[in-house]
Amino acid sequence: VEALMIFLRNYPEHLVKQNFRYIFLSPTPLLLKWRRNLTQYFKNADGLIIWAERDPKIPNSYKQYLKKSMPVMDEEVITGVETHYPETSFPGIVSKIVLDWWEKNQ
Repeated sequence: VEALMIFLRNYPEHLVKQNFRYIFLSPTPLLLKWRRNLTQYFKNADGLIIWAERDPKIPNSYKQYLKKSMPVMDEEVITGVETHYPETSFPGIVSKIVLDWWEKNQ
């Protein structure tokens, strides 16, 4: 995610010219910094958002805000878990979600 955010910061013109697919695993400080720009940049972006059902650092209201800001994005919630980093806490589950989503959308 950090690499994606660095790319977006350095090459924002690509967002307008290209049809990208983004996969966000969990918010990072850099992503939170960009909060005001999310609606502008990602309103028509398609991709996948993966959340843990309970995140000790990100309130559900913020998750709802992001989903509303990126209405085309698919969303997967890993139920029954509490973590801020599902990609490191549950790599097998996250990998399966990403691969299934990728296969479905190619």
